[in-house]
Amino acid sequence: MLRRWSAPAALLAAGVAVSLVPLAPASGASSAAGAEQARTPSVVHVVALGDSYMAGIGAGDYWERDGCRRSTNSYAALWTGQFGGDLTDLSCPGAQVADVAKRLPLVPADADVLLVQVGGNDVGFGSIAGACVIGGTSSCVAAADRARAQARSLPARLTPLLRAAQAEAPGARTLALGYPTLVGAPPACAASTVGAVVSPESVDALRRLQRSLDSAIRLAASAAGVGYLDWPVVVNRHSLCSDDPWYVVPGTGRLDDLLHPTVDATEAMAAHLRARGSR
Repeated sequence: MLRRWSAPAALLAAGVAVSLVPLAPASGASSAAGAEQARTPSVVHVVALGDSYMAGIGAGDYWERDGCRRSTNSYAALWTGQFGGDLTDLSCPGAQVADVAKRLPLVPADADVLLVQVGGNDVGFGSIAGACVIGGTSSCVAAADRARAQARSLPARLTPLLRAAQAEAPGARTLALGYPTLVGAPPACAASTVGAVVSPESVDALRRLQRSLDSAIRLAASAAGVGYLDWPVVVNRHSLCSDDPWYVVPGTGRLDDLLHPTVDATEAMAAHLRARGSR
């Protein structure tokens, strides 16, 4: 029998019971059994799947297992900790859709919430951002345009992944996550440190790529019948072009943390997840 969503008090406090629509009881399930389950508090089990953004790279306080570095300050960890839930973190820096698919057998069948953030590495977003700083405008725009073409094919791979993830934990609510805005609008960037090394045309190309990536993830989520959530506006306001970027920049962290959200950003994302249920 499929596990019914019980909306435990802890998850109500976490703010997702309203925003993640409950499934109907499985066929044959009695209303009495459902009522009893709803009255029984339980620990909410959250599963995190995805790449370095899901793993919290950039947010510090790292731990490592199975060759994957993760942060106790990831937004999944911070959000789960707000309501005393259990987190199974299957994220891994550098992961692409195919890598996440290989980890699906590790998803507990009784999970309550699945958080999935992946796709950026499939289009090479991180390497393109670096190339735009080093390679100049023409190479940056060309690379970003090629990646946008790759993003258009992303839903064909991501949609089956989201469906397969849901099948591993039929009673869970699955939420696909987009990516935070790395660079602000060209006028703002022109007056920033970023503007000294990245042209307005390159900034615009990066922004177009990011919109294409998030649109592809949103489309895949819709096709798979799962939820979608972008990062909060407050994080986007602290892009690399701001006076106070919430990203690891040269001289502020490890080399492999560069261009990843700091703990300020992951805390804001955790609060964003919690606030969804109040709408």
